[in-house]
Amino acid sequence: MLSWVADETGNDKDFLHELMKKKFLAKKKLVKLGKSRNFAVKILSTTKLSQKDFARYFERVEGFFATYGYALPPHNSQEFQSLCETYKFL
Repeated sequence: MLSWVADETGNDKDFLHELMKKKFLAKKKLVKLGKSRNFAVKILSTTKLSQKDFARYFERVEGFFATYGYALPPHNSQEFQSLCETYKFL
């Protein structure tokens, strides 16, 4: 999906990948260093997600881009299958 959006928008696919990971896979953790407390942010890897978590992540990314006019066609359509073959997603 990110390759398709990158082609459509002129953005770099790797940039979009990192942006989506930061938006949807960032986990904050409160850490105490001496007397101060800060938040540490860990960005999860998409390759380490379970199938269920990846599907949820994909839905969120898909919804995010749809709000900007880059909606994927229905998943059971020929157009969607063609995009999958062209951009090798799903």
